[in-house]
Amino acid sequence: MTRLTGGALRVTVLIGESDTWHHKPLYTEIVHRAHAAGLAGASVFRGIEGFGGSALILDDCEVIRYAARENPGRKGEKSL
Repeated sequence: MTRLTGGALRVTVLIGESDTWHHKPLYTEIVHRAHAAGLAGASVFRGIEGFGGSALILDDCEVIRYAARENPGRKGEKSL
């Protein structure tokens, strides 16, 4: 297994479970693009219900989390 070192950035995306892109689930497209872009990882979780900083209650949504590595070319700069 490859072990990553250094800093990381996490991005969380909330989308509706029924959201699609070219007749496929949107989360599938996002994960494949993240992989193609070389991100360190991507995961999809089904959220039944919850709320965040906005205090809006969300239901029936997908949560997508990404882990991105720091851009090694420029000190302190992050890239996705």
